[in-house]
Amino acid sequence: MSADLQRWGVVATVDEPKDLILAFVAHYLSLGASRIFIFLDKPAPEIEEILSATDHCQVFTCTENYWQISHGIERPSRHPRRQVLNANLIYKTCDLDWLLHCDADEFLISTGDISTKLSALPSSVGCVQTPNSERAYLGAVPDNSIFEGVFRNRPKEHRNDPSLFGVSAAYTKDGFGGYTGSKTFVRTGLGCQVGIHHPKPMPQTDPKWALETKLLHFDGLTPLHWAEKLAKKTKGIAIKKRTELGAGRLEQIKFVRRNRRSFDRIMQLHNIIQVVDPALEPELRSRGMLDYTTFDPAPAIKRHFPSVAFDLSPQHFDDMLRQHDAQIFELFNFS
Repeated sequence: MSADLQRWGVVATVDEPKDLILAFVAHYLSLGASRIFIFLDKPAPEIEEILSATDHCQVFTCTENYWQISHGIERPSRHPRRQVLNANLIYKTCDLDWLLHCDADEFLISTGDISTKLSALPSSVGCVQTPNSERAYLGAVPDNSIFEGVFRNRPKEHRNDPSLFGVSAAYTKDGFGGYTGSKTFVRTGLGCQVGIHHPKPMPQTDPKWALETKLLHFDGLTPLHWAEKLAKKTKGIAIKKRTELGAGRLEQIKFVRRNRRSFDRIMQLHNIIQVVDPALEPELRSRGMLDYTTFDPAPAIKRHFPSVAFDLSPQHFDDMLRQHDAQIFELFNFS
């Protein structure tokens, strides 16, 4: 990298099967990240060994001892709090020019070199937001790769219009089952606090300096993964309005909690939210709300982890998921 190009990196707190984490790290290395910081939310010796041997990747295992030494506290009970604390530890100590905080199911795509784009920004610009597109399915769920599908874009007008989203409107926002905002590149050294989506206080930004990048967000790499993620969110959540949960997401969580012993019912909700209604597809496509981009991180994994076996098929991912979160699967009677 040229000496005058600014260096950027990614930080994530992860609790996912190995192959998804490999895909995440390999993808961002291929994009040109100078450093990737991975916090393992619970011990995962195999993943730690693989990543520790990888250039430009630094891995932390978040044991109780880690929380005491690094933050002087007991392990926070809520995952978002753990994410923010880890991200800010890196923000305050790294030697990068820019930092992106995102999750292991979010993959940045760009029309050009990101370092070049960041280096072209005026010094007055302290952060740049990267909008997300959410993966969905057309018809049957593909069985070749966990990354297959299409991507939803937010509508430019008529947001959350039931005529655009059909019965899924009660469980979504602007057609998205997950969040509808963005993740943010933050210039280091500004003294702000990195958040889940954007820093506080918000540094100066300007939409005209958009990087022409976006995040592909996989809100569940498989239907089973989607259900497992929602099941986790029901733990300890009071059924009341929460500032960090949109109304649609809260309705999803309520549904999963009510139907915790009926996997078939939960899969019905998955199909309502995650499968595009064929009758609505032409209108969504004409409005630019469906992106048919193909995404496959397998070449990047082979390049950066040539001696590590991996399998991106949905069946293998679900098998790993059952081992990874056996307690959740037993609690919710997931098949």
